[in-house]
Amino acid sequence: MLNFYSSIVLIIFLFSIQLVNAQSKFNPKHHIFNSAADWRKTSNWNLESGSSSLGYPTSNDIVHMSTSGTYKQSITINFNLDEISDNLSLILANSGQTFTVNQTANATLSSIRSTNSGQILTVHGTLTINGDLTYTNGGGTTIAVCGLLKIHGGNLDADQGLKIKHCGIADHDHGQIIVEADSDGNGGDLNYKCQSSDFDNSNVSIGIDGDCDNGCNYASGNDFCGDIDLPVSLTYFKGQQTSKGNLLIWETASEQNSSHFEVQSSNNKANWKTIGRVEAGGNSNVTLKYEFLDINYSGKYYRLVQHDFDGKKEYFGIVTFVDTENSFQCKAYPSLLANGVDLTLEIHGADANNPIVGVFYSTKGKVLSHDIVLNNAEGNIITLYKVPKVLQKGVYILRISNGRNTSSNKIVIE
Repeated sequence: MLNFYSSIVLIIFLFSIQLVNAQSKFNPKHHIFNSAADWRKTSNWNLESGSSSLGYPTSNDIVHMSTSGTYKQSITINFNLDEISDNLSLILANSGQTFTVNQTANATLSSIRSTNSGQILTVHGTLTINGDLTYTNGGGTTIAVCGLLKIHGGNLDADQGLKIKHCGIADHDHGQIIVEADSDGNGGDLNYKCQSSDFDNSNVSIGIDGDCDNGCNYASGNDFCGDIDLPVSLTYFKGQQTSKGNLLIWETASEQNSSHFEVQSSNNKANWKTIGRVEAGGNSNVTLKYEFLDINYSGKYYRLVQHDFDGKKEYFGIVTFVDTENSFQCKAYPSLLANGVDLTLEIHGADANNPIVGVFYSTKGKVLSHDIVLNNAEGNIITLYKVPKVLQKGVYILRISNGRNTSSNKIVIE
């Protein structure tokens, strides 16, 4: 009898798991979303397939901009879509459809797939794709960027012509596209056909981890692989709030012809001002660490502009100092230890999309060390942290960051 009831419980559990992970497909009946409340309004969506009980796309659902004229052919995001989900996927199926992430807005998607021509992806704010951005049958496809488009762990693929340009708003700053591999080496490539392609390299920069393939076997003025320059291999760029200012830390694995970094701040991710300069390493194949303390708390957002000696430049970032969450915690023990002994870190609520970074301070706020503790860590974990050897006994501060979340621990070296 016990085995019978255990089987029933197991079946119910597996069924509930299937319901939680079920993927639904929605068509938009509304095109401008100013808030999470707008997105959750069930009258703004049509359930094309699946069995959603909520009536709007969330979790790993699909937003399908279909060829049917019954539904909207454009979507504009004016809020932080991550409040709803950071795992939605988007399909653009009809010619001329548009998807826009507006200024100060933020969205994280698992993939974008375009299956027709003449479609426009516009990024004024920040759009992160944790997968592929794929255009098939996409002649005349345009990516307009004056914010940040980041493709992580996937590729940017276009089987026809691809136009990359600035969004054309005068008071918006330089656009940035980053195509980066994940920690397992997946993704990071840019593949397109140079015929009918165009790249506004004066107002938009592209950085890739992998290969750039223009798919052409002839000389063409539309070959913009040559405009993609990665003189610096940046390991991480992070920020921590301190009592003395906003601390920015970054590390490079290698540098070529690298002159200096400009540190820029903004309150809206559109208008940037330079607040400092840090000299770079020139040519280096070893790890170099950098830091900059903004004692004036100049903005909510920060980025780096890396300059070459030949005048070329590349943008890194953005680091955000707003909307700090409270779910992340880190406990370090023992709090009293000898010089050079490892600490145990007990971490709760880690987000795998961001590395866990440790910064070791003196009580006067001087940075003694900063390192990546873990990559791709999620949930609750226990790991070790190598305490840097210090010159004298005393009290020190260890701050552990994960994305925008920071936890501080007081450490006594005896």
